[in-house]
Amino acid sequence: MSVTMESRGDTVPQGKSEIAFLPFTFGGIAHFGYARKAFLFTVELVIALLCSLSILWFVCDAYFPIVGQAIDSLPEEEVSITNNRLVWDERDGVLAQSSKLAIAINAYGGPKQLTDSDLTLELAMRSFKLHCINGYYTEIPYQIDRFPLNRQRVTSWWKAWMGPLIFWIIFISFCSLVFVWQILSFLYMFGVKIIAWAARRQVEWTGAYMLSGASLMPGALLMTAGIFCYSIGCISLEGLGVIAAAHIGLAWIFLLISSLLLPKAPKPVPVFKQSQPRDTFESPAAAREPEESPVSADRNNPFSGQKPAKKSSFFGRNKQNPFS
Repeated sequence: MSVTMESRGDTVPQGKSEIAFLPFTFGGIAHFGYARKAFLFTVELVIALLCSLSILWFVCDAYFPIVGQAIDSLPEEEVSITNNRLVWDERDGVLAQSSKLAIAINAYGGPKQLTDSDLTLELAMRSFKLHCINGYYTEIPYQIDRFPLNRQRVTSWWKAWMGPLIFWIIFISFCSLVFVWQILSFLYMFGVKIIAWAARRQVEWTGAYMLSGASLMPGALLMTAGIFCYSIGCISLEGLGVIAAAHIGLAWIFLLISSLLLPKAPKPVPVFKQSQPRDTFESPAAAREPEESPVSADRNNPFSGQKPAKKSSFFGRNKQNPFS
């Protein structure tokens, strides 16, 4: 018999575990509070792989074609980054752009190349400059003694490293998601224990950890859907930011409501039962000794008018006196 939740009687058999594999509803996530660890780990691996593939698909669809177009726009003659400085004899300008990414050259320190792309990668005289449409800006200095930038050399380099780059995108995104989920599960399990204590629900520390991890899965799927919608142009970069904030709040909502659906804690059993009071100075032996009836006391008194009780004998001897 498996663990039964509130809607099925609020009973939790000891030593039993619940089968849980669908962390998409409040009740389904609550089941992870009493499921085996393998169920949560399997669900996390599947969803992490799905998220990693969506990130890879977005990068290959939105960024890789623009990088290929920018490489085709490079000059044939020798240009390079030498001694941490861009050596560029051509005219500055945008090499390739789309609504998601633009790659531009600004070797002479002119004004920023204006594009309508959400993200702009600018090769300046001494650094990479990354501009975002929402105002984010960062600059990375060149740390290269010599790197050729002519079309032939960069094309061969891009073809050689495209495969390993795809692998590292999947590997880094997959491991990062799993690692971050473990950290958040550890932090959120304290919240689950507090909610369970306040609502008088029953859950162990391991169950609280698993319920916390399961509550992160709906938000991860929402973020995956947001990346897909942004890639095909259904939402803008600002919309993707809203979804990124919403997927965090969604995890908190699932955490709170699922914790309230845990089985109720059993009522405490009193350790000491109430007993009848007795004399404080009465010894235990006296308390256990039965009181002598008045009739038997009078019979044993030689001065009473009653006859003494007849002693039972065995072969004419008194049983109670071994020397009779």
